[in-house]
Amino acid sequence: MPTIEDSGVILTSIGQDLADNNAGLISAEDVRHNMEDTVASIPHIVALSDTENTYYFRNNVMVSGDADSIDGGASDKRFITEGGISFPNSPDPGTSTHVPSSPNWIQIEPYPGVNNISHNDLRDLNVGNPHTQYLLRIGGSGNGMLGNLRMRQDGPAQEHWIGPSGNDDEGMQFTYDSDGKVVINTSGTIVFPDGSKIANASGDPTAKGVAKAWCNFDASGTPDALPVIRSSYNIDSLERVDQGVIKITFSSGVFADNNYVAIGNSNANTGSGNYNAFDINTVGLLVREGDDANTLRSIHYVIRSDDNDLVDAEVNDFVAYGLGPNVVADPSPTVS
Repeated sequence: MPTIEDSGVILTSIGQDLADNNAGLISAEDVRHNMEDTVASIPHIVALSDTENTYYFRNNVMVSGDADSIDGGASDKRFITEGGISFPNSPDPGTSTHVPSSPNWIQIEPYPGVNNISHNDLRDLNVGNPHTQYLLRIGGSGNGMLGNLRMRQDGPAQEHWIGPSGNDDEGMQFTYDSDGKVVINTSGTIVFPDGSKIANASGDPTAKGVAKAWCNFDASGTPDALPVIRSSYNIDSLERVDQGVIKITFSSGVFADNNYVAIGNSNANTGSGNYNAFDINTVGLLVREGDDANTLRSIHYVIRSDDNDLVDAEVNDFVAYGLGPNVVADPSPTVS
């Protein structure tokens, strides 16, 4: 019956039983039992060998499968480690433990496979900006973005655009004006569901045709003789200068200069109940002042009846069109 021994015991036995055979003292039994012990002890000796520092494995180690195994054809030949697997070059301990006597980290949890790794089990999911390269691809009421989206603006070099091509200066861009208010720039045409558009292209300058300021007001008189504003846009103030004379002041930055187009209409009396509440009159739009740098731009709205009297009228409309600051004008029309 072979005996499992350490390598040192087997070497001593071979030295004793298989000595110099000049005297003819070596028997077949001496040879046989040493060979049997050696074969039986090979797994024991290999298991106890110093493969880390002295007796290295020189080739790959493979555990082969067995197609005829008892568990339905899956391999029953396994590599089993009870203490974990050590990776000397591991940069991150991850799901590992550190052995005090070793500088290495030891993996103690099995790899679950690519189909069994949960995204929510990953580390640092909420630290910093872990997914800076991603935006939500699926929209809808239940899947839209839950927070604000910032387009970084650190100066002219970082004034990024949003567009279908990814090219610079194409699409839509968010910047700030000198007052720190948000400005939305576009290189193309804004089209609404009804087909109407605000264009920013040569040959279709729709945006330049939009009224820059307007106002509807009553100048027929209050206890303090003040005009009453019913509705307005880009109007800073109305001031009653005299009977039938109203100074209209625009908000800052509406026009690039005082060469805007101004239109006024009045009913020239103190009625408004029916279509007869109207007298023949002329609305004069005079004295364009201001430059936005020192004073706001303004214009005087003057109502005169057909006999040239100044009139405090109840229904007054005012509209102004013009180029805003930094707006490029169309080529000058031909004059002949």
